[in-house]
Amino acid sequence: MSDTLQEPKIQMPISQNFDLSIKEMAMLLRRNIYIIFSITLFVLVLTAIFLSVTPQLYTAYSVLEINVHTNKVINIESVTSGITEFDDSAIVSELDILESRSLASKVIDELGLQNDPEFNGSLSKEKFLAGLTSSVMNYLGQKPQKKDKEDNKNGTSIGVIDRYLSHLVVTRKPRSYTIIVGFSSQFPQKARDIVNTIAQEYINNQLTSKFEATEQANQWLSEKLVELEKNVHDSEVKVQNFREQNNLLQNSNGVTITDQQLSEINTQLVTAHAERAKAEAKLSNSRISIDSSPEVLNSLLIQQLRGQETELLRKKADLSNRYGPKHPKMININAEITDLNQKIKLEIGKITESLQNEVEVSKSREEALTQSLEQLKEKTGDSSRASVQLSELTREMNANRALYESFLTRFKQTSESKGTEQADARIISKAETPLGPSYPKPRLFFFIAFTLGLVLGVTVAFLIESLDHSFRQAGQLRERTGLRVLAMLPEMKGKETKGSSSVYYESIRSVIASMHFSPTEHPLKKIMVTSSIPEEGKSFFSNSLASMLAESGKKTILIDTDLKRASLSESLVGESFEYDLSDFLTDSTVMEDEIILKAETEDPDFIPARCNIENSQDLLSSKRMQRLMDYLSGRYDYIIFDTAPLMPISDALIFSGKVDTCLFVVRWGVAPKGVVLAALQQLKDANVPIAGTVLTRVDFRKQKYYGAADSGYYHGYYKEYYRRANKAG
Repeated sequence: MSDTLQEPKIQMPISQNFDLSIKEMAMLLRRNIYIIFSITLFVLVLTAIFLSVTPQLYTAYSVLEINVHTNKVINIESVTSGITEFDDSAIVSELDILESRSLASKVIDELGLQNDPEFNGSLSKEKFLAGLTSSVMNYLGQKPQKKDKEDNKNGTSIGVIDRYLSHLVVTRKPRSYTIIVGFSSQFPQKARDIVNTIAQEYINNQLTSKFEATEQANQWLSEKLVELEKNVHDSEVKVQNFREQNNLLQNSNGVTITDQQLSEINTQLVTAHAERAKAEAKLSNSRISIDSSPEVLNSLLIQQLRGQETELLRKKADLSNRYGPKHPKMININAEITDLNQKIKLEIGKITESLQNEVEVSKSREEALTQSLEQLKEKTGDSSRASVQLSELTREMNANRALYESFLTRFKQTSESKGTEQADARIISKAETPLGPSYPKPRLFFFIAFTLGLVLGVTVAFLIESLDHSFRQAGQLRERTGLRVLAMLPEMKGKETKGSSSVYYESIRSVIASMHFSPTEHPLKKIMVTSSIPEEGKSFFSNSLASMLAESGKKTILIDTDLKRASLSESLVGESFEYDLSDFLTDSTVMEDEIILKAETEDPDFIPARCNIENSQDLLSSKRMQRLMDYLSGRYDYIIFDTAPLMPISDALIFSGKVDTCLFVVRWGVAPKGVVLAALQQLKDANVPIAGTVLTRVDFRKQKYYGAADSGYYHGYYKEYYRRANKAG
């Protein structure tokens, strides 16, 4: 058999791989559909309960606009101005005012919300507690103490304001000066009335603030004007007295004669200084590049000489084409050009000399004016010091007069502005009675609950799959073990041993066919059936395999070699036998024929065993066991050994060296992958020939959602086909 000659490539599991394709993910969800549905339904039921006990709230909205363009009767922004710069911070401040506790208190007082049980939950409790306290006090013969009304009122108002603010919503539309005020209540009319009251109280609050500001400004300005008027009169008297004492006469423009002369000389000195700087600049530029200076370029004589020079150079060029440099005409033309250059240099020298003279004249004039200015300063020193003091007194007088006039203007404006105050906001839309509840919204809540339940269900499904460490697909078992999966046997209800038309026995035929058509050097006569752990359907499969071989005409015997549990013997014959396998192995007087239970029909012969046999490993590896196998090999076509599981005890591993091949049974959805692979590794280390694996107790109704590559997928859909085919056979 080819598989027995190859070492199985057993891959020990390290971590669960969830790199799923779309099809595999869909099948994962399908096989966990009941879990997903149950969790989703549970979340929906909880949502329905929540909605049934949650009171409905109705929300009314009012729309306000911050006035950007305010109609101003007079210019009095500095006294009673409202919002002057409409930036984000100003709008946020208005939102804070709408949410303030002071405005909330006004609305509560206006509507009497402190007496409303929706906002004052202590009303009903207080009545109940007051009656209970009164009854107890009367029973004890005492009078109940009265609480301080003021303290009770303060505590109640704080709670009412907190409840009021929790129902208030103030928002601003993006990139606009529009504010939306919303309020929620259990009653739609109440929500409408509260929102409209909030908007009106907000407008009234702005008007009241401006009126109070106007009153305060008028009173303060009136008192300030009296003080300023006295200051103006005192400063004017000081200026007049100082002029008279220091003989500081003024012209019609209010300037003294000395100051006027000093100003004129100073102006002339500035002009002379500028002219001298200008002349020095011209002279400096001419020294750097006299040929390109404006005086040279603008000279008419130099322009004429330059023109003559250009004409001579042109003639020289013409003559040089016809004559050599020593020709008389060339000598004459060069002499003329040289003479003309001398004239140009001479004229430029005159211009430079003129610029130097101009600088000297400017310096002389500047020095004369400076000397005159110094002389005038010496003469008017005392007068100047008096003028400085007079200027100080004059500035003080003018400042007092300007301040007085400014305050007088403001006072007139504020006096005339009474009754013209305007709010910085207006009501665009008053609140209307809401037609439906705003909270809770059943559709939204159910949609969220459905989505949450679905996500939670899918998450639980993936978690369950990640925690499933068993084999559920033939391809998965084949990939991990490197062995062929010979068949997938369905879960059998009860003790069904007949009925070749069932899917179960069709799978058994697949196992037999796999062994018949496998190339081997020797016939597969001695077959061991084992598993990794108990309760994997190993004994039932061994019995079914032996029965199917016997029905096909093969002389077959089934041996129970599980000397610790002997579940196969218990299920087939119970205690109705005289000698068993352990008797033959321990008593040399017991012969082979005495332990064989002959079958009267087409069933296989059977050698039973008793459970809880000590030193079972020694018995199975004894010479008596080898003698029995040699005896049976000459009389039977197939010998099926039902062995103990590998992981609890080592009986099967010790016995495995006496068989031709091994069929390894894995229970679908139960046997842990690590345990299965560890058991197979033990067989591999012991060089046990393994024909393949068999998945047992498969639930084909669930297994079909694990992939179409397994035979179980088609068994589930074509069960009727197998039933009819078996009947025809």
